[in-house]
Amino acid sequence: MESLKPKMMALIDELQKDFNDIYFDLEPEGPDFWHDEYVIAEGLCYDPDQDYFDHDEFRKDFKEFVLSWFDIDPENLNHSCYVDEFKTPELVILFHWDSQELEIYVPNTKQLRKFKNPHPGFKGSIEPLPEEVVKAAARLDGQITNLDNAIDALMYSHEDIEFYSVQKNGISSILGEMKDGDQIHFWNVIEYDDVLTKG
Repeated sequence: MESLKPKMMALIDELQKDFNDIYFDLEPEGPDFWHDEYVIAEGLCYDPDQDYFDHDEFRKDFKEFVLSWFDIDPENLNHSCYVDEFKTPELVILFHWDSQELEIYVPNTKQLRKFKNPHPGFKGSIEPLPEEVVKAAARLDGQITNLDNAIDALMYSHEDIEFYSVQKNGISSILGEMKDGDQIHFWNVIEYDDVLTKG
């Protein structure tokens, strides 16, 4: 597969020109972290200059545009309210709507992270974090691995909780979300830092 770096930069340039009358302030996030098989851009926000704007329709059109740019068939979608993930054996594309990031990588070559500050089990939420998840997060503490492996380890510990990455106030973490009847419980399960890789 050709390097993702020039293809992503060309996409950023194209989106900064115009997309359906929407202006993007998209730029590379930490270009030192990019390598030929991993890229991420921040600023996935838009400022529609119109009174009525259909956000769902826009996201659909935008996803189709990006997928076609990378020759990805829009199938095998994993969706949450925060992230849309398209995964093929050759490429993974993540639309982080909450943290406003576009992340693209070849499977098994993703940016490494070092994990820290696991949830103690009783902080923040009315509902305590299940003990098996607390133990899984504690095992991740201090480890260096990619985000997929960490989320898989947490998912294996509790099948009723959805785990996904978020960035808020400069802190990156894995969030746990569990539906309980009419209630939804959230936990900041563990934080992480990027591990610098150059290429």
